[in-house]
Amino acid sequence: LPTIVLKSDKDGRMKVLSNVLFHFLPSLFTAMKEGNETTQLHCASCYNHLARIHSKDLRITLSRSEAIHATLSIIPASSIVGGAIIEEEEEDVAESWNKKSLRLRSYRRALSGLRVIAEAAMDSNAEGKGKSRSGGAGTAFRRDILHAGLLVRTGVLLKEPPPGESENWATAHDFFTAVEETGRLLKSLTGGGLTQNTKDQLLSSGIIAAMFRSLVNALNVARTRSMDASDLTPAVLASLPPPSICIIAMKAASMVLSSLRAFLRHDDVRGEVSSAVEIASIARGLASVPFTTAGVVAKEEYSKAMRERERELARDMMREWAFVQEQAAALILTFSIDARLRRILVEDQVVWSTLVDALRRGDARKSRSEKLRRHSAGIIANLCGNADMCEDIVQRCWEEAKNVGKKREGLIVALEEALDDNSDGLREAAAGALRNLSVNKNSIPILLRSEVTPNLIKILGAAKTAVTTSVRSQAAVALRNISVEEEGKEALVRGGCVQTIGRALFKGELRGKVGKAARAETAVMSREEEKEMAAEDALRLQCLVILRNTSITKAGKRELLAGGSLSALQLLLPSDRPAMESDGDGSGEKKGGRHGKDRGGSYEDERFGHEVPVLKVGELGASDLRMIEQVTGIVRNMAADKVAKKEMIGMPGILRRVVRLLTLELARSHKLKTEVERVLEQAAGALRNLCTSRAASSIAVSAGLVRISVSLLSSPHPLPSRLLEQLTGLVRNLASPPLPPLPADDEGAEMGSDVEEDGVKTDFRPMLVSEGVVPLLMQIVHAGTAPAKVQQQAGLALKYLSDAVSLL
Repeated sequence: LPTIVLKSDKDGRMKVLSNVLFHFLPSLFTAMKEGNETTQLHCASCYNHLARIHSKDLRITLSRSEAIHATLSIIPASSIVGGAIIEEEEEDVAESWNKKSLRLRSYRRALSGLRVIAEAAMDSNAEGKGKSRSGGAGTAFRRDILHAGLLVRTGVLLKEPPPGESENWATAHDFFTAVEETGRLLKSLTGGGLTQNTKDQLLSSGIIAAMFRSLVNALNVARTRSMDASDLTPAVLASLPPPSICIIAMKAASMVLSSLRAFLRHDDVRGEVSSAVEIASIARGLASVPFTTAGVVAKEEYSKAMRERERELARDMMREWAFVQEQAAALILTFSIDARLRRILVEDQVVWSTLVDALRRGDARKSRSEKLRRHSAGIIANLCGNADMCEDIVQRCWEEAKNVGKKREGLIVALEEALDDNSDGLREAAAGALRNLSVNKNSIPILLRSEVTPNLIKILGAAKTAVTTSVRSQAAVALRNISVEEEGKEALVRGGCVQTIGRALFKGELRGKVGKAARAETAVMSREEEKEMAAEDALRLQCLVILRNTSITKAGKRELLAGGSLSALQLLLPSDRPAMESDGDGSGEKKGGRHGKDRGGSYEDERFGHEVPVLKVGELGASDLRMIEQVTGIVRNMAADKVAKKEMIGMPGILRRVVRLLTLELARSHKLKTEVERVLEQAAGALRNLCTSRAASSIAVSAGLVRISVSLLSSPHPLPSRLLEQLTGLVRNLASPPLPPLPADDEGAEMGSDVEEDGVKTDFRPMLVSEGVVPLLMQIVHAGTAPAKVQQQAGLALKYLSDAVSLL
């Protein structure tokens, strides 16, 4: 029958013959149940061919129950004792293995037919035919396979390891092909989502444990030829499995790894189905090793054709082993997110070395695919995401740095090479690993001594067409972590990181829409475009954090000034005149009328005649507020420098925009309360530093700073102590008399020299008193509940204002 089916299919007469053969399906299943091993093999082959050609035919789909029971009969329950297959005692060993080989082949072909029909039925479900008889067969097929005990029987069949003797290599071949087909069936059963009942049945069947054992067996057989030819002797060669057996073992391992990964995506099953030994064995499968065919390919007595054939087999083994490596890495990547299992990957020295080696670039002897390297980087990134394991990994990195000598090896070198690769996926995974690794401050000195930091800066400054936004975002977070440490700040400035970000800001590459109204002007975007915009927002935020951290240093301030970044930074702040068309510095023509003189709509300083609309939290999102916090933090740091302060005085738009930030609504119950408080603190601190200059104070007061500050101090909601400290310090600076020169402010700026250089003699004390700031300051001083620094600033402000009472 198999011969007729195949020949008829090739000759185009299958359609006619199939109608005849369908009448014989019951007889076919009866023969599978009652026939000997040879008959079972032919019947299973015929059913497999029919299933492949007519997988969606109702007649063969509805016969699934009979097909499952016929497949079960290939390994009768009477031959199973204590979970192992037994043979008749009177049979010799050769006859026993021959029968098992026939059973394995029959079982594989019957399983193949069942799998094909099950996949076709499940596809019908996916196409929306779940209510039809054919469509509902997908779920029914899975249920029947699980309830019939087919997987239990399969697990028993695969429990015995393949024979290792040379006379039984054919049985080993049949064993691994059966393992491969079982992996395909398991993948089909677990690929479309699992119910709790299905998970329990799979676990109780023992099939998962059997697949793990079969996987370890396949890996062991596949690695038998992973040795140098010079180490092979004729005796060793005679005991090795043929290259064809190694190749089929590799194929079986790849399929099992793929099927297990589909099942082990579920958190509640990972720890129940694998042991530390098995995980370590799978992880060692990541190793890139050279394979040999016979070890005699160079001997003169071999013909050229024979030597070429052996080389071709070696190439086939390397290619199949590459697939094994990729699937093993994908499975270990699944394990690496499980806290119970990932410690094995760090504590086992051989496994760890294998992981690092898999991340390295390949060569002629040890090829590594991009997918293998990407998965390896992802595994290391997940391991570094745990604080305890990250500490262990950092210690390993220090040991590697001490012991390498002239040859550069270890994790840091592997990550350097990955960052320098052309694959975005690999670079993103490597940058993610560095992102998690750099959280540990002990790793920063190692990273700074390597080529990792220059490579990260190079990625950050790359064009969009060269590097994706997600890769640049991962690199930016790693650099942000480095910039937290003092040593890192200086290194990033020397390495050109500030210049790189400054250029991107100046060119507009890191600018975005600020505020919900501005974002609403963007045309309707697809989901991919929205995702890309979110990634760009995240990248911009990380770059701003880096600038804020590095702007603390004097060198960082100079780099920001030299690159013209301040003018670009002010465009990331909300305009001080949102009802106008801004030209970048806050000027423009009005489009609408006033909001009103009351404090609910706008703030107007009667002396200067400038109206400042209230900035409502509803106009901004959480991402906007976080970005604004970083920009104002940069301005605050820069304002502590005399040269930078003069630069900002020449850009009045940036001062007016910072003043408007103080009009943000401060509500106790608002969901963005924390973000608003941080923005207010940074804005008040920036203005406090700026207002040590009379020229800057005049610009800020003309933007309504006095009335806005007093209104914020009189807020019915309690102010955070850090915000209150900055506000009272700001009022103190505004209340300071213009003459004589004043002592240095707490922030470190020399106020007296500013008065002399600016030549501005404006006295803001009468304005502060008339706005009612004195009672507010007295309440802070006499209540005694505010921190000591706040009371000190309020007391100094009252001292300066005491002379202004006689001026009113």
